[in-house]
Amino acid sequence: DCYAACELKNKNKNKIKAVVSRSHRYDLYEDFRENAYMPLKRQYSEKITKVFLLTKSASNYYNRTYGYPNNVLDVASLGVFLPEKTLLYSKSGGVLRVLSVSNCIQIKRIDKIIDALDVFSKANHIEVRWTHIGNGVLLEKLKQHTKEVVGGNKLLKYNFLGFLPNTEVKQLLSQQSFDLFINASESEGVPVSIMEAMSYSIPVIAPDVGGISDIVNDLTGKLLSSNPSVKEIADAVQEIYYSSSYPSYRENAFLMVKENYNADSNYINFIKKLSQIPNE
Repeated sequence: DCYAACELKNKNKNKIKAVVSRSHRYDLYEDFRENAYMPLKRQYSEKITKVFLLTKSASNYYNRTYGYPNNVLDVASLGVFLPEKTLLYSKSGGVLRVLSVSNCIQIKRIDKIIDALDVFSKANHIEVRWTHIGNGVLLEKLKQHTKEVVGGNKLLKYNFLGFLPNTEVKQLLSQQSFDLFINASESEGVPVSIMEAMSYSIPVIAPDVGGISDIVNDLTGKLLSSNPSVKEIADAVQEIYYSSSYPSYRENAFLMVKENYNADSNYINFIKKLSQIPNE
């Protein structure tokens, strides 16, 4: 649609005064497209009026990779609506409660989460209750893998909930106390799932890919390497969960979303930016 609009603008500027696009992860990182090929991208750098990216790092990538000038690029972060009320959190010393949300596909590296929780629970002799939301082509394979792991580790409990509508995800977050949220993906933008977990004061462990470093840091959780090992994830779980600063991680996670990814303010600001684009 964007490319068609650019062509129409080029042919008849009286009808189309400006062309605006918003880019997400899928149409941003060409390295993750088949044959690293992103068609019809570079040739429109001088025809499009404005491209909105979700993070500054994404804007820099767009400039560096596709040659779009900085005055064409702008940042308009996504956001989530803050919960009206949250469940009163209480930490259970004998059980670690972990949540993950993603499609069950190879790029999400969910098997690393399973293996890391297995390592952590055995090393610390603590029961781990892991809940995963999402379905996909690898769901049954992941269930089988988890079943095999649990066969040798009675401390690891699991629950695959499959796909849930967003309203049910938020209901779950408001009704159950989770200690940690883990993402192990190979590629991301700034996942809404991370924003929503943090809006319920859940610290996040996630790799340094895409725009994750914009929201996950040493105050809100643990930013891993871009390709973390099972041991690195397990060590991060131990570092955050047993930290004397754990309550601060929870508070900082909520404040990060409130101050930077609040839908009530972010979408209003996005509309303001759109209204300020001049008609050429």
